[in-house]
Amino acid sequence: MSLEKDQWIVLRKVDYGESGVIATVFSRAHGRMAVMANGARKPKSPYTGLFDPGCMVEGVAYVKPSRGVQTAKEASTWVDTYALRSKMEGLALVSSVMELVGQLIHDGEQNETLFDTTARYVQWLTQQSSLKGLFHSFAAYQCRVADVLGFGIQPMEPEQWQEYKDLGSTQSLYLTIEDGSLSSQAMGVSSLSLTPFEASFIQSVAQGKGGAALEDSSHTPSQWMQLIQHLDRYLGYHVGGLKPRKSDALWFFES
Repeated sequence: MSLEKDQWIVLRKVDYGESGVIATVFSRAHGRMAVMANGARKPKSPYTGLFDPGCMVEGVAYVKPSRGVQTAKEASTWVDTYALRSKMEGLALVSSVMELVGQLIHDGEQNETLFDTTARYVQWLTQQSSLKGLFHSFAAYQCRVADVLGFGIQPMEPEQWQEYKDLGSTQSLYLTIEDGSLSSQAMGVSSLSLTPFEASFIQSVAQGKGGAALEDSSHTPSQWMQLIQHLDRYLGYHVGGLKPRKSDALWFFES
């Protein structure tokens, strides 16, 4: 057993005993792990408000790899996400991010690149002055996650994409689930038919131009949700056991 200082992103928590909690965290050093915070539910506990889903914490814990639950000794705010989580839209979005990440990682499996990607995304969310458009960024995050995990979506070659645009974007495009390629024909065992909007968004993000794609506010919430569901299907093919997120039920949009 060793005493280790680490950075944690809190994915979920459950009450434990009379006043404690057990939090599942994404640890920079250890991947997914369970941390017990004794007394965290007491009014004057130093852990108050630090182990809610979406919290980003710098913590010290007694870590023993063979043990299923580690014990927190100290914890403090690393990045303050309270303002984001205090709004319904922000809470819904952060909850969905935490639920997705919790299904993508495994106990004791370090993935520092995914940790940094998630930390930067949540920190970026906390810095936005308006919540409008934040849900749209979830689709870009899904694409980035696929890239980090080694099955990123591949953009069409520039000349092929230009041909598609010259046709007025009327031709159907398909995302091949097996290899992440975009094509004008359905390929492989399973392909997703994309609307012109979906194809343009995925092409832009795959080319590293996601910021420009997110500025497009001409599409309806249902169109964004369909795109997110397509990307869930793509992630689910490559990550076994991926389940629908319960947190998505909290989402709502301006009409």
